[in-house]
Amino acid sequence: MVAVVSLGCVKNLVDTEKMLGSLAEDGFLVGAEMDEADVILINTCGFLASARDEGRAAVEQAAETAAATGAKVVVAGCWVQHAPEEVRAAGPIDAALPLGDRDRIAEVCRDVLANGERKPAAQVEPFTAMPDDAGRLLLTPPHVAYLRITEGCDNRCGYCTIPAIRGPLRTKPVDAVLEEADGLLAGGVKELILIGQDTTAWGIDLFGSPSLERLLDPLIERIGPDRWLRVLYTHPLHWTEALVERFASGPPLLGYVDLPIQHIDAEILRRMNRKVTPDQIEQWIETLRRRVPGVALRTTMIVGLPGETDAAFASLVAFIERVRFDHLGAFAYSPEAGTAAAGMDDQIPEEAKAERLAVLMASQQEIAFARGRQRVDDAETAPLLIDARTGKREYRGRFAHQAPDVDGATFLLAKKADVGSFVDAAVIGVDEYDLIAKPARPQAPERSP
Repeated sequence: MVAVVSLGCVKNLVDTEKMLGSLAEDGFLVGAEMDEADVILINTCGFLASARDEGRAAVEQAAETAAATGAKVVVAGCWVQHAPEEVRAAGPIDAALPLGDRDRIAEVCRDVLANGERKPAAQVEPFTAMPDDAGRLLLTPPHVAYLRITEGCDNRCGYCTIPAIRGPLRTKPVDAVLEEADGLLAGGVKELILIGQDTTAWGIDLFGSPSLERLLDPLIERIGPDRWLRVLYTHPLHWTEALVERFASGPPLLGYVDLPIQHIDAEILRRMNRKVTPDQIEQWIETLRRRVPGVALRTTMIVGLPGETDAAFASLVAFIERVRFDHLGAFAYSPEAGTAAAGMDDQIPEEAKAERLAVLMASQQEIAFARGRQRVDDAETAPLLIDARTGKREYRGRFAHQAPDVDGATFLLAKKADVGSFVDAAVIGVDEYDLIAKPARPQAPERSP
């Protein structure tokens, strides 16, 4: 039996799902509680020091359990790829799999169960493969699935370790994406979410330029009108007119644009090596709002990059108060060894970074709460995808402008709704970042028992 701990982003989640699929196919029972497992599998993130600390805590907890139960501890993922020596020092583990060894998980688990010998982390080679993600065991609700369309990244942002961990950009070919999508749709998926380090970079290595529309066209045809197609992790550098046209065409491609901007000050963008100017960012936002009906914009920001002056931070706050994103996440800059930003002068004190983060998020909170109240005032009505039942007459779902886990949810007050189905719902209330809704059409009265 295998217990699993999956840490990090949804791209890491896909790797976990693939490992679980491989283990299940090999005859392992997956999904055990940690104290009942023969193997404890931890898939780690290595992107930031805080993520590595989370991995270290998970290893320590697993090692403590294993000391009592005799289980084997297997650590996989980005932390192993990025800092294998840290993984070895984190606690007693039996095997460590870098990214390139993901598909050997069943073989490795059988090996450690058979010989009982503790193994150090393997020699880590650069990760340059394009993973085959078909045959996963989904950890999402069965009607929602992530579909990776690229691996690695060539953007070389000054603060980011992803190219060092995940390698250069590799585009998953159209046929491979469609085959995986077909399998997920056949399994009942109603919302397909495209992911990658930079999804708008899809096709650069194959066609010489950003070509995501070449992939979206056949996907849209396959998905049909009764499902959702969502795209995450786009980059303002790689948006094109052709891509805007696809988003403007409407469902199943949702008018939801995840556009991580990171900053708006020209000097900070230069230090970040984002390769875009403030004017270019503003132009894409204006274009998307003008041409994509009802578009919802999500972004992320980084505060406290070395050299961020008080004026540069003030310009960022003024920008978000003027643009008023539907959703915004923000992070305090974390210096990572090997990145350009880590060696820059004018590092910002941790206390100042924390203060700036609090100010930025307080401004966004006011924007988000006001948007929620406006949806109530407008009695906004739209299809709601039901994710789970949360009470006798309460269900949790999401409108098209709400991506899983990151954007809040909508709680539907209804007599009955089918999980994994769409319900036309009207917004009637707001609870901080979440919405409250009721069915837009009267429901039949419940029959007496």
